[in-house]
Amino acid sequence: VSPGCDNCYAETLSKRMGADVWGQGKARRHTAPVYWKAPHKWEREGIATGIRPRVFPSMCDPFDAEVDDAWRTELWALIEATPHVDWLLLTKRPNLITKKVPAKWLEHPPKNVWYGTSVEAQEQMWRVAALAEVPAHIRFLSLEPLLGPLVLNLEGIHWAIVGGESGPHRREMELWWAGDILRQCRESGVAFFFKQIGALRPGQGEDALGQVYHEFPEVLR
Repeated sequence: VSPGCDNCYAETLSKRMGADVWGQGKARRHTAPVYWKAPHKWEREGIATGIRPRVFPSMCDPFDAEVDDAWRTELWALIEATPHVDWLLLTKRPNLITKKVPAKWLEHPPKNVWYGTSVEAQEQMWRVAALAEVPAHIRFLSLEPLLGPLVLNLEGIHWAIVGGESGPHRREMELWWAGDILRQCRESGVAFFFKQIGALRPGQGEDALGQVYHEFPEVLR
């Protein structure tokens, strides 16, 4: 849906698995029941240890308009059944969040739901504004693959994740772009997580800014 998708790892992985599910008009795929059972195990572990697991559904956009709403209803029920698990829901369609989640979530946002949106260039800044309007305890930005410098309005945002593109077809990232986002986060009191520079393999150069920044937002329960 935007330039950040051009070298998408999830699309590549899906095709390797023989699933042609990416793009407009393609049939979406519902994962096997075993995947839907796992969060109940993580819920029990979270209760037993006092350590909250975090779940990132990395192979989907939960607010994809072409997904069957019945699947979403199934996901919302699972999230409500696992209050000791934090769900990080990342989307490129933040304008659809309030139209797709249960109405009761808008009045009383679940504390275990973090909403995020992807922004790779200044042209996608509308997504930040749309996300800021969503009732939530935690809102985060995935600024990756970072394709240019960003001037951010971080009001209502709690966490920024920054990273360059990886893989053989990666587009280069200037390190000062990430450094300037760090400055903006510090000025706004936003947690900053730097994942990687643009490199062949994911995770390389996480200390390229002079130290490792793996910050998380403060969660008040």
